[in-house]
Amino acid sequence: MPKKLKKLCVYYLSYIMAEHPSIVSELQGKELYNFRNRRRSEFAAKARKAYLKQPLSKIPKVDYKKTYLRINTSNFKTLISFVINSIVISPTDPTSDVREYSQMTDEELSRTPVYAQLEKNIERTNISIKTQIQEWIAYGHLVRLFETYFDERDEENIDDLSQYNQLERNLLFYQRCKPISFKWMWVIYKDFRKQTRPREPMCDCCYHHDDEDDDTPKLTFAQYFRDSGYEFYTEYTVHNTYYYNIIDFMRLAYRAILDIQPAPVVETKPSPAPVVEMRQEPVCQVLLVSDEELLSKISELKAKYPEQSSVKSLCKYLKREKSKWQVTETRITKLLKKSAA
Repeated sequence: MPKKLKKLCVYYLSYIMAEHPSIVSELQGKELYNFRNRRRSEFAAKARKAYLKQPLSKIPKVDYKKTYLRINTSNFKTLISFVINSIVISPTDPTSDVREYSQMTDEELSRTPVYAQLEKNIERTNISIKTQIQEWIAYGHLVRLFETYFDERDEENIDDLSQYNQLERNLLFYQRCKPISFKWMWVIYKDFRKQTRPREPMCDCCYHHDDEDDDTPKLTFAQYFRDSGYEFYTEYTVHNTYYYNIIDFMRLAYRAILDIQPAPVVETKPSPAPVVEMRQEPVCQVLLVSDEELLSKISELKAKYPEQSSVKSLCKYLKREKSKWQVTETRITKLLKKSAA
């Protein structure tokens, strides 16, 4: 039987079984297998559509006391597939298992196998990429290739490598071996060079004497990576990463399958207050923090996070805890040098 005709027969058979559930109970083997696969495909399409249509303002605020997912365009389909593949498709009522899950409490959902699978997946992804980068750094060869490529090339893109150049051919070997880890390591190496040692000049007449007179040991890439706060829960993309509690993500899929729309939030408008003409002073959204106060907060963060004391990590934690402070990595670097002098 031709493949196209075979696919058409499977599609038609699945349609009949969906319209007449009584026939399903009589089917066995491959027909029942195809029926369940078709249902799972429909469920996955609904869940993906619901995720993509959800406005960013409606994404639940992450509760850091719970385990949460990091989701972007590179991994959301995979995470949704975990939820869909865990559903048992009943021949007579395909959505019965989904309804059972949707009626569970948060505590009950946290004890399900699919919750444990999602939880293990995000940690396994992070550990796998981090371990691979640590192995490459310890070996040293890829770091030297990155150093040469960074100094010799004007562009920062490393995606389009050529087979006709020895340097790029060596880089291609690592890229094809572990493409996600390779991209992450290149991004981190660029950040490391921009913060510590910019691209070397073409001649030795510039800054050469300064390097000879400077006895301060330079920060190595291994030290920079060890002290950095990078997380590797997704592929590196230019798209934003959103944070979902695992249970919220599961319920998003179940509601989409059952065509349940979340209840609209009704905002009650307070009665208008009497209008009083007053001249309002402009509100400053950014606070100019003093060096003493900033240095005190940096010391507090170093004690709180001793393993992540790089300038990049400190700046990230400052922006998280003191979002209104006007702080940059350059200012932190200068302040630390000034305090150490």
